[in-house]
Amino acid sequence: MARPAIVIGVGGAGQWVLTFLKKDLVEIGKGKVPKEVKLLAFDTLKHPSAVAGNDADMSPKTQEKRQKKAGAVELTDQIEYIHVGSDLSPLVQQINDGKMPH
Repeated sequence: MARPAIVIGVGGAGQWVLTFLKKDLVEIGKGKVPKEVKLLAFDTLKHPSAVAGNDADMSPKTQEKRQKKAGAVELTDQIEYIHVGSDLSPLVQQINDGKMPH
């Protein structure tokens, strides 16, 4: 029996850590993460499959195709992965166009 815990990962590195932790927990727990352990990843990217690191030169579609997996284990969207943020492109475009006085 595992001790109750909530493990939180922030950003791409946090997702990687949680993915490998989940893999270890699944292996130890005979195919399941112990019910006493909850994993939560927070990131500004909408897809848990987007990879952190040297992705600045990659298109968003290319980033989304790459997945954070440890073997067959990955974080479950909407249960273990929480998107924080929104698309700021329209706001940036308005600022660029001089439509924001501040």
